[in-house]
Amino acid sequence: MIVVVNSPLKTDKVAEVLDGYEKDGVTYKLIKKEGMKLTFQVEGVDRIGAIDLTKKIIRSYDFGKVLYFQVKVE
Repeated sequence: MIVVVNSPLKTDKVAEVLDGYEKDGVTYKLIKKEGMKLTFQVEGVDRIGAIDLTKKIIRSYDFGKVLYFQVKVE
């Protein structure tokens, strides 16, 4: 499935932590970056799980705790 992360700041950091993520059968691969929109191919999790996990991964980093971002599934 396709997961989109919109963030006006720190898109490089978000891409760095999510691209190549592999754990418990869940994988993230960055497929496109346009301005503040990052598009990932995510495998191994359902729609709601993908949104929740994406937010959890980003917020697990210091920059993610104060970063404004939005996650949606397309």
